[in-house]
Amino acid sequence: MRISILLLLFFSFFSCNAQNWTIKEKEQLKINRENPKTWDNELIKNDFESNKYFDSIKVEKQPFRLSVFPVPNYDLIGKNSFKGLNSGANFSYKIANKNLVNAFFSSAKNDFNKNYLNEKDNEVFFNIIVLSNFYNDTNINAENFQVNVVSRNHPDYLGQGMIKTKNEKIEFVAFITAERKQFAIVNSRLFDLELGRTILIAPQKDGSLRSMQIKSEEIIDFKNLKNYNQSLINDKKIIEFFNSENTI
Repeated sequence: MRISILLLLFFSFFSCNAQNWTIKEKEQLKINRENPKTWDNELIKNDFESNKYFDSIKVEKQPFRLSVFPVPNYDLIGKNSFKGLNSGANFSYKIANKNLVNAFFSSAKNDFNKNYLNEKDNEVFFNIIVLSNFYNDTNINAENFQVNVVSRNHPDYLGQGMIKTKNEKIEFVAFITAERKQFAIVNSRLFDLELGRTILIAPQKDGSLRSMQIKSEEIIDFKNLKNYNQSLINDKKIIEFFNSENTI
């Protein structure tokens, strides 16, 4: 009986630490979003300035326009609860003579994911690798490639972007919530990221797309992402996926 009680206490303690975003807190966030007294005016100002800049250089819009919504001060959820986000790309991967483009979104360790990350400082919550015949040394720019991750839904995070081929535009949106709900949409195909956070896209000569979803045995952080992706594209099954006679 004593052992059972100790086990119960242990699992209850772990559960409380792992789940600190409840329906009560979600309802409070909803109230704060609608209450001007809680809004962070500096964030609103920054978002207006960012949108004005991107409109001025006529950058093609990502799947969703980054409209300006008033946002409650992040510290209302918990002091220093927001720790940072990251997004990026890599154009150096190749299979045979074909070029692959990688984009990713990551979030830093915080109070909502720390029990899942353990010793890691961050987690890549979305990783996409696209076969593309479009890019060269002169056309990798904001007009032809975009990737962006935003914290305005804190403690939920959303990223979006676009990767071009000569005849196609691969658009993607991905999100992860404080409760670890995580999904992505790539050109209208829905992916449950619990089944794998890495999405491979191989455009075909007939204009269709093929996808493959890869689940890692452990959480991938930014530090290990490049090596992880390189190991993937060295895999025979993935080489065949990207290097089929039917791919572009």
